[in-house]
Amino acid sequence: MIAYLDTSALVKAYVEENGTEIVLEHLQAAETAASHEIAYVEARSAYARLAREGHLTQSELDSVKTEFESDWARYTLISSDLALLRRAATLAEAFALRAYDSVHLAAA
Repeated sequence: MIAYLDTSALVKAYVEENGTEIVLEHLQAAETAASHEIAYVEARSAYARLAREGHLTQSELDSVKTEFESDWARYTLISSDLALLRRAATLAEAFALRAYDSVHLAAA
């Protein structure tokens, strides 16, 4: 099985949130974990936001970033090309998705 992680799932894989247990179960069962390359920026932004909002201490943020950086090389990364971006645009229009949500859906 391939587990595709959008950014919200990536955040749950490293920070305890509602749904973390399900994400971790899927990752353990998967032969491969994949994500779109934009998830790197989105996840790092989300971890920083959680720290700014007081949900993570600086020590916890440092630990999360270290673990995430270590694991990132093991993900199968999907890059954008024109076909993926066109598919994402079509999905965004059809389902009223935010831009990067549609990119993740097209990448998955």
